Amino acid sequence: MLSKGKRFLFGRGIYSTPEIEVAALYAARFTHEDKNYMIVIQNRVNPETLIQIPKDQNGIGEYWVSPSEADIRPYGICIKEV
Repeated sequence: MLSKGKRFLFGRGIYSTPEIEVAALYAARFTHEDKNYMIVIQNRVNPETLIQIPKDQNGIGEYWVSPSEADIRPYGICIKEV
């Protein structure tokens, strides 16, 4: 929920990325039946309102900032054993 956000380095909004490697840096981790997993949410974003932050501005990878909750739609869950 956008109203609960605390850090907005590149502006207020919902942060996502087209790069799974970048998303993995922020992935939630959990254990199930003695195996460790990471999980990320796959989203659709409104390209008309999207603010792109390139890797050369943050040193990690490309970020996408969606200014409104209405501009982003979760539609998939990606789970990886680690």
